[in-house]
Amino acid sequence: MITLLALIMTCQLAFCQTFNDFFDKYKDVEGIEYQEVTKDMLKLAMGQADADTKAALERIESIRTMTVASPTEELINAMDADTDQLQVRYQKLVEQSEDGQAILILGDGEDDDQFEALFVLQASAEGINAILMTGRISMSELEKFGGMAGN
Repeated sequence: MITLLALIMTCQLAFCQTFNDFFDKYKDVEGIEYQEVTKDMLKLAMGQADADTKAALERIESIRTMTVASPTEELINAMDADTDQLQVRYQKLVEQSEDGQAILILGDGEDDDQFEALFVLQASAEGINAILMTGRISMSELEKFGGMAGN
């Protein structure tokens, strides 16, 4: 029975997508604005940043963003199903819904403060925004970027 349960859980995780799969699936869809900022581009931004921001940026490898200004019902449903799959695989850090705006933050890391990747999804009547940051990211450093850590 335990072996069967372990096999079922392994299969379930194998079918769950990764953060990168999510972005790769939607980045070329019509109506979605996609951007990727690499480590080299982040280094250019460091020149104008203060010391705390530089320290945080040095630990980030890349940032991927997607914006959907007018999502169709079909796209909303597809993204909703895909984020449900992500929640099975990754640690839920924040889930908040208020005044017609929903925010979901998922993390991939070994402890509650250090993450290899952070995924942020914000959805409202105005549209959908998704951000993926990879590197060695700490929640305390993210607090310096406008309280995104969900205090």
